[in-house]
Amino acid sequence: MDKEDPHAHIRYFNKITSTLRYPNVPTTSIKLMLFPFSLEGAARIWLEKEPPRSIQTWDDLVAKFINQFFPPSKTTNLRNEITNFKQRFDESFSEAWDRFKDLLRACPHHGFSELHQLDTFYNALNVNDQDSLNSAAGGNFLDKRPADCSSIIESKSKVRHSRSKAIIAKSYLLNNKVQRIVELTKRRLMKIVGRSSIKTFPEKLGDRVRISDTSVIFPGVS
Repeated sequence: MDKEDPHAHIRYFNKITSTLRYPNVPTTSIKLMLFPFSLEGAARIWLEKEPPRSIQTWDDLVAKFINQFFPPSKTTNLRNEITNFKQRFDESFSEAWDRFKDLLRACPHHGFSELHQLDTFYNALNVNDQDSLNSAAGGNFLDKRPADCSSIIESKSKVRHSRSKAIIAKSYLLNNKVQRIVELTKRRLMKIVGRSSIKTFPEKLGDRVRISDTSVIFPGVS
């Protein structure tokens, strides 16, 4: 597990061992016995070098394991990233929300309450997205219950994702339309000026055409 997230490793290990039951044997004792077999590489070497009887309980093992492979300095850096989170200039609402959640998942022991997380995210947004959340909340977004705030954010994020997919599909159709226009124009010009003089026409025209969300735009035409 040299490159694995130690928190993810613990979660997966707990999920697997939760299915094991033995009469009169505590679950934590089962975990202590089986955990070494879940490790390899540097993690296995680390555990083998731990002094005898230095780990007495499952909580001891988890704490030492996390501290070894997720040092306090990394926790501090990720906590700072969460605290100082800001929506990027070219970042959509849904993209910002996904990136914020990725930071929270990367540091599950961040210690921030749900209300603190929502406050941080809201204040990191641009004015338009803040207004959109306030409108969806029917007032001040942060006055709502945390559960309601999370629901509003998820709903807004899903709507943006759907719109993004629609725009991509529309752009694809417009691009095909441009290609058809180029080919049709080429055929018409060939009849007028001959094949040799417009041999590279499609490539040159294609390089100069750009597509907006709703229209095809040629240079010099507004």
